[in-house]
Amino acid sequence: MNDAQSNCVPVDHLALVRKTIARRIAALTSAAHRVRAADDNDATHDLRVCARSLDAMLQTWDCLFPARARKDALRALRQVRRRLGQARELQMHVSLLEPRAWQQGEPFARLLLQLRERLLRRAHRAARLLRPKRFERLLGRIEAATREFEAGPATDSHLLDRARTRALQTGAVARVALELACARDDEWMLHQARIAAKKWRYAVESVAEVAPISESQLLDRVRDIQKALGTFQDRATLMDAILRTCRSEERAGLQSVLDELEREKQAAIREFKTLVPRLGVRTPTRPPARQVANRPARAVARIPLTNGHGGADVPANGGQIAASERWEKMAQWLVATSAQK
Repeated sequence: MNDAQSNCVPVDHLALVRKTIARRIAALTSAAHRVRAADDNDATHDLRVCARSLDAMLQTWDCLFPARARKDALRALRQVRRRLGQARELQMHVSLLEPRAWQQGEPFARLLLQLRERLLRRAHRAARLLRPKRFERLLGRIEAATREFEAGPATDSHLLDRARTRALQTGAVARVALELACARDDEWMLHQARIAAKKWRYAVESVAEVAPISESQLLDRVRDIQKALGTFQDRATLMDAILRTCRSEERAGLQSVLDELEREKQAAIREFKTLVPRLGVRTPTRPPARQVANRPARAVARIPLTNGHGGADVPANGGQIAASERWEKMAQWLVATSAQK
């Protein structure tokens, strides 16, 4: 057996990739049925998780899939996540407010009723989005990306190495985001750190289900960080919703709730900062930048650079998606620059 043959990706690894994708497609289909039934509060969250995990599989093992079909499948998966995002956010807001209802007054009751009505409308919209014919088109795009799987580079001796490298690169970007989030106490940057941590976790899981990867031992720590950042994000977006939707004369009756949410936010930030060093990420020794309180995720964010030229303002008019993509490119540049030193 020559060196090229001995280094080939074993067939069982390719079979595991195929089985993992099939399992994730089945989970996506099951979650979509539950969303359509509209009787399961966790269905929307589960569907978005399934979409993210499939997205990570297509990204991490990208060389196995035809480029055009893979791009179409990724676009369809992201569309599902984004269209269901507001429904999931409203679910979290309602679940945060309901346990507090017994000790609140009329303004709180009106707010909770309003959010419940919005959630009901969003749930119906999500069910329409996942009607059988529409969902079949989504599955068709995913199947088109995976149909030619066996015709891909099955004997590529570096395929497994590339998948591992892709997961490690995702982790490097996440570490940059976590370090910057620790340094800035900025809601936008904390949100980007949460997204980066999610991508890292899903990328590592995509490899770990097929072959060992060193960073799989960090998954529990990454999940804990995700949870702390999720706690922060849920409170931040709920506070923003209260301030945007309630009349000024009603806010006095909601001040106790706002104060309680603010305390929970700050506790989540403190927990986040105790968890980050466990990943080997540096934490700032200098005083943090001035905190921007209660700023919505779509507001202008300042992305720091380390090249001595200060920061780059990211305008809100392009939406959070454009700003997030710009941030990720910046983080990738930071990682590449660090590797060259």
